[in-house]
Amino acid sequence: MIKPKLLVCCEESQRVCVAFRERGWEAYSCDIEPCSGGHPEWHIQQDVLPLINGDCEFDTVDGEHHVIEGEWDLLICHPPCTYLSNAGARHLWKGHVLNQERYEKGLKAKEFFMNFINAKCEHIVVENPVPSKVYELPPYSQAIQPYDYYGEQHPYSKKTCLWEKNVPLLQSVEPVKPIATWCPSGSYSHKHGEKHRGMFTTDRAKNRAKTFEGVARAMAEQWGDFIEKELENNSESNIQVTIMQGLPKTDKMELIIQKSVELGVYDIIPIEMKRCVVKVNEKDKQKKLQRWQKISEVAAKQCGRNIIPKIKPILNLKNICNMLKEYDIVLLAYEKEEKITIKQELNNIKENLNNNSKFKIAVIIGPEGGISTEEVELLQKNGAKSITLGKRILRTETVALNVLSVIMYELEN
Repeated sequence: MIKPKLLVCCEESQRVCVAFRERGWEAYSCDIEPCSGGHPEWHIQQDVLPLINGDCEFDTVDGEHHVIEGEWDLLICHPPCTYLSNAGARHLWKGHVLNQERYEKGLKAKEFFMNFINAKCEHIVVENPVPSKVYELPPYSQAIQPYDYYGEQHPYSKKTCLWEKNVPLLQSVEPVKPIATWCPSGSYSHKHGEKHRGMFTTDRAKNRAKTFEGVARAMAEQWGDFIEKELENNSESNIQVTIMQGLPKTDKMELIIQKSVELGVYDIIPIEMKRCVVKVNEKDKQKKLQRWQKISEVAAKQCGRNIIPKIKPILNLKNICNMLKEYDIVLLAYEKEEKITIKQELNNIKENLNNNSKFKIAVIIGPEGGISTEEVELLQKNGAKSITLGKRILRTETVALNVLSVIMYELEN
């Protein structure tokens, strides 16, 4: 098997890079700082953004030139957290006045962060502390603690969040009970007492940013194994179908996720629409997304998928319209459409389909109450094509299964 390719973004410690190198990967760390991990031959000292989408050339610190063809197999990213973390949010206000300079730096930090989330790569992990709500980052997939991953090496608490795309949640390995909070010595330690005494006294920011050895080892073992198996036996289609589902009742949404994953969906985006029976409170959205993602993960493992379809954050119709141009075709399942069938649209696709490249299809489905005339007009104005699924009106939980079955039968290699 060809060596999988990994880029570890914003990493000077090289702990993650080295863990994957020991597994046999072609792994590189990249940071504007020199590396401290002892392997300049694996370190790229430059701005990382020109590299994250693959198809790139670069020199490592030892002077060797490297060429990456195609996308990276995995990106693991550690963007700076100074302005985005919840811990730093207290500096946003001077009394009751917004610190405009710091706020604008936070906006730039968010823009940098989102470059990694939206990179052109099948498998992505972004790591950061608990984020401030001010900047409205996407929901994270899980929060981890160093004591949960080969914890005898570092029995400390330091909550870290992971944003994961198409990799399994990181599972605990040889956990222990924490004995202290991981923090530098100084005012924080004095304030919180002896059990929070610092573990080092210099290079505070750099030391706090280093990935714990046990966490890096778990990443290499679990995500490395997952991607290696995927590369050995890829059961995924070159047809990437996104289901954009008007929010139905909870049990129906869970059924749609489970069966859509089994039928080969690439990802699912829940939509808030005019006739949705269900209204999700802001405080409940994170919990629902985590539950939905877990359902997707279990279904993917059960049916032998090579990826775990992502359940994206709930969006409104305006957000959806802004992203429709990212797809090769957008189909709108509409009960009042009488002329154009899904079969006709798929026949049109077949004529232009290149079996060696990915083809992205979005399918928009209304909630229990259907799609309003105004919503249909807005979607059509933004490029969606209305299709009929036959003479009978289907329940919302049936539509996704019907459409996915037909698309995969007609187009899948």
